[in-house]
Amino acid sequence: MIRKLLVIFTSIIFSFQICASQTLKLKKRNADAIGGKAFASSISDSTLSLKDREKIIYREIKSGNIPDFLRKLKVLTIVYGHNDDKIVLYTLPDYFAIGSNEDFFYVPVTPMLAQKIANLTDCILPTKQMVDLIYTAAEIKLSP
Repeated sequence: MIRKLLVIFTSIIFSFQICASQTLKLKKRNADAIGGKAFASSISDSTLSLKDREKIIYREIKSGNIPDFLRKLKVLTIVYGHNDDKIVLYTLPDYFAIGSNEDFFYVPVTPMLAQKIANLTDCILPTKQMVDLIYTAAEIKLSP
C-alpha cells in the first residue's frame, strides 16, 4: 500500500515537473515595464561597458520584462536510432528579447550572461547538436 502511494506520489511530482518545465520560470511582466524600443535606446550609449550593459539586460530579464510569447516553451520530440528512441526538448520559440509582445528587442548576450540566464530560469544551454536539431525542426529558417 505504501509502495503504491509512493509510486502515485512520484508520478504526480514527475507530471508536475514536466508541465512546469513547459513554461519559462520568470516573474510576471509588470504593465509599466519598459518596452523594447526604449530599452534598446537605454543600452545604446557607447560609454556603457559590456559588463554594465549585461547587468542591465540581466536585471530586466530577472524582473520578468520579456514578451509573453517567449514564456511558453516549444516541445521538440526527436526520434533516433534503430529502436526509435525519443528525446524531448523544451526550447524557446525565438531568441531572447526584452519588452512586450508588441514592442520587443532581441538582446545579444555573451555566453557568460546566457549561462547566468539559464541558471536563473532552471534551463540549460543547448549543445551544438541540440542547436542543429532545433534549427532543423524550426518552422521559419533565416539565412545566416
